[in-house]
Amino acid sequence: MTANLRLVPFNLLDPVTLTITSEESGYGKERLAFAGPSLTWRSTSAVAQTITADLGDDYLVDSFCAVNHNFSPTGEIQLEVATDAGYSNLVVNETFDAALPLYGLGDGWLGQGGLGGFGDALYHQTLRPYFFTGGVGRYVRITITDTSNADGYVEAGRIIVASSWQPTVNHNWGIGKYIDPGTRETKRTPAASARTAPGEPFKVIRVGFTWLEEDEEFALERILLAYGNKVGTLLVPYPEAATIRQTSFAVYGVLRNWTQSIRQQTRKYGIGFDVEESK
Repeated sequence: MTANLRLVPFNLLDPVTLTITSEESGYGKERLAFAGPSLTWRSTSAVAQTITADLGDDYLVDSFCAVNHNFSPTGEIQLEVATDAGYSNLVVNETFDAALPLYGLGDGWLGQGGLGGFGDALYHQTLRPYFFTGGVGRYVRITITDTSNADGYVEAGRIIVASSWQPTVNHNWGIGKYIDPGTRETKRTPAASARTAPGEPFKVIRVGFTWLEEDEEFALERILLAYGNKVGTLLVPYPEAATIRQTSFAVYGVLRNWTQSIRQQTRKYGIGFDVEESK
C-alpha cells in the first residue's frame, strides 16, 4: 500500500442504526451521527464495547477514524466487515492500537525532552485514523477494548467507517498548515456595522495537487460538489508516517476553498483545497 494522501468525505455509519453495548444517560449513540465531534457518545463503564451496523448494501471499506475520543494507548480496536450478519465471511478483520503514540512529543516540559506533556491535546482534536486494504461488505462490527482507561469509560464524538479517495501521484505541490486566529463577524443590532469579535483558533490543512489523472480529477470534483462546505471530511496527508507529522497534519472538518482545475500541457490536472478543523 502506498503512503499517498487519504481523503474521507463521508461516513457510512451516519445514515444507519447502530447497536452498541452501553451508553451513558445524556451521551447516547445518536451523538455519533452528529457531524460536529464535540457531542460524544460515552459508555457506562470501561468494559469492552461493541458497535454493530448493517450498512444496507455492500460497500468498499478501507478507512476508520475515531474523532474526539478518550481511548488510551494500551487499548485496542478490532474492526470487522462481513458479507453476512453472522460475521462468518469476513472481508476485513483488522486489529490496531486504540490511540496513536505521542511520536516524540514526550511527557517532559520544554527543554526537558518534550513539549510540556501536551501530546494530542496540543490540538483541538484527538484523532485515531487507520487505513487498510479494503474489502466489500455490508455488516460492520467494531470492538473497543480499553478496560484500563483512566476515565472509567470510553467515549468518542465520531466513529468513521468509510471508503477513502487516494491520488496516484499524491500532493506534488506540497501540504501547507496554518492556524486560523478564529475571528468572526458579528452585529450588535440590525442597523450596526459588522464588528470583528475574537474566536477560538483552529487548524487548516491546505493541499496543492498536480499530475491528477483525468478520472481522479473527475472523482475529486464529485467529492467537492457533494461534500464541500459541510462538516464531515477527514484528511490525512501522511497516513503511514510513524512520526508526529501524521498527527500534526491530520484534520477532521470542513472541505472548502478549492482552486480552479487546471488541465496542463502534460494532459494531467491540478486542483487544490483546504480542510478546516471542526470541533
